[in-house]
Amino acid sequence: MIENKFDIYEPPHGHEERFLQKLKQKNTEMQHPPKVKKHLIRKMLHWSGAIAASVIVMLWLLTKETTSLEKISKTAYQSEQYYLPLIQKNIKIIKSYSENEKLTKDALHQLEKMNKHYLEIRQKIIVEGQNKQLLNAMVVNFDTQLTFSNNIIAMIPQKHTL
Repeated sequence: MIENKFDIYEPPHGHEERFLQKLKQKNTEMQHPPKVKKHLIRKMLHWSGAIAASVIVMLWLLTKETTSLEKISKTAYQSEQYYLPLIQKNIKIIKSYSENEKLTKDALHQLEKMNKHYLEIRQKIIVEGQNKQLLNAMVVNFDTQLTFSNNIIAMIPQKHTL
């Protein structure tokens, strides 16, 4: 049987030095793990980012269909269709006025705050569904934006209006 056979021969000359050298090399490799090349890390980050972005886009497209304001509240949708073009037109006029930068900047800042509030109301309508208080808040917000922007335009000399 093989298990009873012993190796009785001496190893070749220099065997112990070669063995110790290999052992030393393995120890240094274990202390200093190999570095991953930067281009491989960049590729991995690029592909993982691309995959994450595509997942986000797919989820957005799936939810976009079900969260349409028009499907949830015809009244809110019609209010948007009426007020937003008027407000955008006024914002364009205000932006074109460059003689009083402070007035322009302050007016646009206030309109931005009102728009942020409108977007919060809009999101609540989408999430919670249509109710009278939210619809009223949306219309009041639109009316406030329109009245405010009209008042700012009234302060602008006529040559700057469109």
